[in-house]
Amino acid sequence: MVVFRSTVDRIEHLALVKGEVRGAGDILARVHSINLFEDIIGERRNIVSRVMEKIAEAGCGVCVLVRNPRSDALVNRVRSLNAAPASHPLREYGIGAQILMELGVSSIELLSTHTLNVAALKGYELRITRQVHMEMED
Repeated sequence: MVVFRSTVDRIEHLALVKGEVRGAGDILARVHSINLFEDIIGERRNIVSRVMEKIAEAGCGVCVLVRNPRSDALVNRVRSLNAAPASHPLREYGIGAQILMELGVSSIELLSTHTLNVAALKGYELRITRQVHMEMED
């Protein structure tokens, strides 16, 4: 586990790293926006452990856990349980991409539960060779 602190908002983010990822070529990676409610008792409760299982099978990879800097994030999520699923802000992927670059990762196979417009990440010098879709539930 590697801890990164944003110089902008001082929020700490985590990278769970398996194996030697610096310059390793295509590695499995996920940028996961932490949502305490969903990650503990909601639809996403098994996603991080399933990602880490896939990374362990591959022998190498990274799961970046991005914390939401808004103090009211949990309250807003509880209020919106009956609303449409939250979008995935580009800012969170930008933080995740910067962390992957800091770890020396330049080419990934992206583990995702939804289709991502990978063109949005082109400015980060991070090459996504393919997207590996994961279902939310087993």
